[in-house]
Amino acid sequence: MQVRVERLPGGTDDAARALLELEGPDDSARLTSDLFQEEGVLDMELIPAADEE
Repeated sequence: MQVRVERLPGGTDDAARALLELEGPDDSARLTSDLFQEEGVLDMELIPAADEE
């Protein structure tokens, strides 16, 4: 798994964007749903890897 965190441009708070690259057969939709339930998470987007399309 790879993780990249980026500060949002022009932000004055602790807001950031996190990109997770996952490998394997795990249920990424469930992970997305679980993460969205965490306090402070404002948005989630699930994008299939290029080789999964």
